[in-house]
Amino acid sequence: MRVAGFICGVGVSLALAGGEARTAEPGPSPMPSGSGTAWVRPAPTAYAPSYATPPFYAPPRNQATSTKAPSAQEAPAGEAAKPGDNPAAGLHAPQPVPPSSPVPTAAGQPVTWAAPILPPPPGGWSEPWHDCDPMPAAPDGTAPAMIGPGFFYSATRLVQLQSLADGSIFPATVSGVPIVARSQFYIGVNESPQPQDRIFLTFNWYNNVNKDALSRVPENALIRDFRLISKLQAFYETFGFEKTLWDNRLSVGVRVPFFQLQQEEPKPLEAGPLQFAEGLDQNTIGDASIVLKAVLAYDPVANNLISGGLVVTLPTAPEVKVYDAYAPAAGQLGRGVSTTIFQPWLGWFLDIGPVYVHGFSAISIPAKSDDVYVWFISGGVGWCVTPWFVPTLELHYFGPVNEDSDLYRQPIGAVDQLILTTGFHVPFYDVSTITLGLSTPLTGPDTYDVGIVAQLNVRF
Repeated sequence: MRVAGFICGVGVSLALAGGEARTAEPGPSPMPSGSGTAWVRPAPTAYAPSYATPPFYAPPRNQATSTKAPSAQEAPAGEAAKPGDNPAAGLHAPQPVPPSSPVPTAAGQPVTWAAPILPPPPGGWSEPWHDCDPMPAAPDGTAPAMIGPGFFYSATRLVQLQSLADGSIFPATVSGVPIVARSQFYIGVNESPQPQDRIFLTFNWYNNVNKDALSRVPENALIRDFRLISKLQAFYETFGFEKTLWDNRLSVGVRVPFFQLQQEEPKPLEAGPLQFAEGLDQNTIGDASIVLKAVLAYDPVANNLISGGLVVTLPTAPEVKVYDAYAPAAGQLGRGVSTTIFQPWLGWFLDIGPVYVHGFSAISIPAKSDDVYVWFISGGVGWCVTPWFVPTLELHYFGPVNEDSDLYRQPIGAVDQLILTTGFHVPFYDVSTITLGLSTPLTGPDTYDVGIVAQLNVRF
């Protein structure tokens, strides 16, 4: 009989334990408090690696309950549960959130753990970009990149001119020619302030590059104020990748541009002025850049961040020989220009429902002190109209810092410029994004007429 009674007792105990496991609700461990118990909502961490709704913002069940009989470890018969006595919570459990009303406890009665109805976080329970689910704005690399401006340094180069009227060749002179090898180094070109995992390809076309510099020859001993009609077109194909590190807090990227500079043939109606006798056509690699990016501050609730970093542009393009624009061309030997450029920058991203605002501010610091320092600032706004169509509008300003705005500065020139860029992003299932854009200078002297850009970003 004693053996049968023991077996029955074990069976009853196992049945009670199995019933308790089946009735327990999943979720945070219940914590006792002085006046009752409630589900404890873990505190947000300092940085969340994704803009997706954090786990601690999962909508609570409105009436989630769990029934559990008190044990000798929790509370003796006839006594209420005390803080810290719940072994499931641990001896040093965080303080619980007070419930909406106390939970009565009676001797010999099961304790019911009731979860209060918690208010939703700012913006509601839905994920950020809830109107544009295929492309949420996130440090995990799904935010749209800034399209970018068209930026060109200028150099004074030695050229020969030919009359279209009689074909006569003028002696060597100097003229302002764009340095296209440097033109794809700015942080605001196909970049987001957020670290990303991606590979990308960018195509740019710019028409009538450096038209204001090419439309005249600077005053020198041989030729004065002859109008030029030579028109240049610049093409770029930029390949690159970006890889995040340390839970998406950092990223390292590389971009390598290739460019073609083509001179347009003059039309018969343009006979009379001068054209370049020796073509300025080029087809080679540009200056490659290493992009370092770090998240400095991040708000996982509002979906906003501030980031910063450094772009290091290496002189991988062939050296350019430049001359003095304000001295006679005869007798000038010229000097080679090839230098590393350091570009510290700050970026920001603000998520405002279906609208986002992002931008960059940077300064280029060449390794050679007699080169030109340029300050950049860019801002853009995008509107997630549908999950597959996101129009955007951007403004970009840049200008020299250590010198006046001058296309003919020795050895490298730059001008104050305000550029408007507009376009749209087409995301595909949060895996890739195709971007088309158009840019044009709003202030002169114009470094080009119009620029067209196409970008492909593939995330991994």
